[in-house]
Amino acid sequence: MDIRFDGKRALVTGAGKGIGRALTLKLVECGAEVVAVSRTQSDLDELAEISPKIIPLCVDIGDWSTTEAAIATAGPIDLVVNNAGVMDVKEYGTYTEEEVDRTMNINVKAVVNITQALVKGMCERGTGGAVVNVSSMMGIYAIPCYGVYCASKGAVDQLTRSMAVEFGPKQKPRTW
Repeated sequence: MDIRFDGKRALVTGAGKGIGRALTLKLVECGAEVVAVSRTQSDLDELAEISPKIIPLCVDIGDWSTTEAAIATAGPIDLVVNNAGVMDVKEYGTYTEEEVDRTMNINVKAVVNITQALVKGMCERGTGGAVVNVSSMMGIYAIPCYGVYCASKGAVDQLTRSMAVEFGPKQKPRTW
């Protein structure tokens, strides 16, 4: 199968490592220009050396207002991949407020913040677009010592369904 993204701009969160890095490189290989979002500048520097089609954007997406301002500089986006995530492996009853906030800020609130900022532009341009929210089977299945992570991914699953119901009938951005 030959999927091409020539002339399209994507934004990938968590682009510095793992799945996000692989997605960034694959999208570039398929012709897209990619705004690579990571909180680690050195990871972004490495990516930028690979291709001029990779535009680094260093921001901690757990910070709502800083992320909102940074995303506003990204320009028009056709595809957003909400991939970034964090996970604490802890027995239930030992989480701190800071750990819960960090997980929910990055895994859930950042998806809302980034998507609503980018979908607005997709709708205004009338060209459609796509939203891909990376989740986990842990959003469906409970696993000991992953309670807050499981809850965050369950929230992402439900956000994705809600976005699909809202945007699908209007032929606006597709959501997976």
